[in-house]
Amino acid sequence: MSPRQIPHPQTILWLVPNKKSPKAKEMLLHPDNKKFVSLCHTNPDMYGLEIGHHVPSRPRPLVIAEVGKSISQVHFSFEIHPESHQIMFWDRSRLHTTKIDPDKFREDGNFRKIVLNTKKSDYTISAGGEKLDQFVFHVKWSRKNKSQMVDARICNSRWAPTVEDVPMDLTSWYNTRLHTPAIGAVQRAIIVEDLGGGAFGQVHRAVDADSGCLIAAKRIKVPGRDDVLQREVKALSSISHKNIVEYLGSSGWGTETVEIYLSLKSGSLGDLIKQFPGIRTNKVVVWRLWHEMLQALDYLACRNWIHRDVKPANILYTPTGDNNYLFQLADFGLASQQQLARTLCGSPLYMAPEIRFETHEQSPKADVWSLFVVLGVVTQSGNLHDPRLAQYNDVLQGVKDAAIHMPMARQDPDLRASAAQMLAMCFNGEGLTTPRRQIGPVPDASSQPSGQRDRFQVPAPKGPKPDVPGLKRLRSVSPKPAAKAPQQPKYCFQTEERRPWWARR
Repeated sequence: MSPRQIPHPQTILWLVPNKKSPKAKEMLLHPDNKKFVSLCHTNPDMYGLEIGHHVPSRPRPLVIAEVGKSISQVHFSFEIHPESHQIMFWDRSRLHTTKIDPDKFREDGNFRKIVLNTKKSDYTISAGGEKLDQFVFHVKWSRKNKSQMVDARICNSRWAPTVEDVPMDLTSWYNTRLHTPAIGAVQRAIIVEDLGGGAFGQVHRAVDADSGCLIAAKRIKVPGRDDVLQREVKALSSISHKNIVEYLGSSGWGTETVEIYLSLKSGSLGDLIKQFPGIRTNKVVVWRLWHEMLQALDYLACRNWIHRDVKPANILYTPTGDNNYLFQLADFGLASQQQLARTLCGSPLYMAPEIRFETHEQSPKADVWSLFVVLGVVTQSGNLHDPRLAQYNDVLQGVKDAAIHMPMARQDPDLRASAAQMLAMCFNGEGLTTPRRQIGPVPDASSQPSGQRDRFQVPAPKGPKPDVPGLKRLRSVSPKPAAKAPQQPKYCFQTEERRPWWARR
């Protein structure tokens, strides 16, 4: 049977023998392989072994083609990752006598597989022999656009993953190695698509080049010294909490662009609200959001860390069941240890008064204020969702309207409740990181002398009025201040009637 001039339509790539590798050429002539040999699109005089779903394989349904049974039972294989649909090249030889250039396998030996980047056209695969040169092939890609390549990978249900074929779960593998200094869980990635900008950098959907799993890659250009960036990575790499997005590794240090790798989530809280507006009035979801974010903030506060940019875009979600979600705090581009926090930063709408007006030392209680504003925006309390809010005084009034004496919303940070105090008071301490013995009572604002109670005054802005991006100026009169409420007992949550609706069970 002579080689076909037209390749099979499901061909993804060809293995073309190196001219100096006679054994590789012999493989094309093997009786079992002849029907899969065809003319490459990339070179009219070049024949290669087709790799695609039409090539039968055993014993794994995910395997596209297995090569080299004479030198090892299965020497290397091409497979489709069940989640990302990336083409994986596996070294399945017992003595690891397979190599691939130019990307190579990881030197630490944790992976003997690699994602093949369809944008690269210079892969060379070598296998067998003492010098790994017994079989030498060049990878040549089929001439298909991106959508056709994806369709070719998932078109046939025969290649659906089975339990025994699915790779080890990415998170479980990372969790066992995340804090091992010698091993970075993710060391390199292939960018798939842009997800938008974050603090200090652009965020992309990517795949781990070694496992094939989907991840988020934050690509940051470093103009000079990378002290600030190293501070961010130091924060991320030392954090381990279920309500804080997982740090998976980084690369590119010493270059102009550094990549930080994080676990990929379904989207942000803002995305969730846009997709499901009914979430705003779902007490169970809002209660869970409040509880889980308090846990994240208490964890940070216990380590003397301030996030300083808590907002819906930086709260990510993962569906966990019918109408249930796991919420995680993300984007630590503005995070800082408490003693280093001096700069004005954060998103204006969610900024605590002491940061906006520089009246107090910054503390983790600034994040508590921001979280309360987030809850107000989500539930549309106090008109905080109104895009016409232009002046910061309007934001302050909106917070007061949302909850007159809510401990989280006190302008004076000395009188404001901490995340730990809110967890102890409203959730019976469930999810606390701070030891209970270190948690004092919430300051009683009503028992302070009037002079002290009113000592926090919002100063008049200095200089020209700041230009707040994304917020339109009010064309109408600012909301009227709420009527002065009677003094509340020591804890504002002692009665259900005094809680905002989303805080009632």
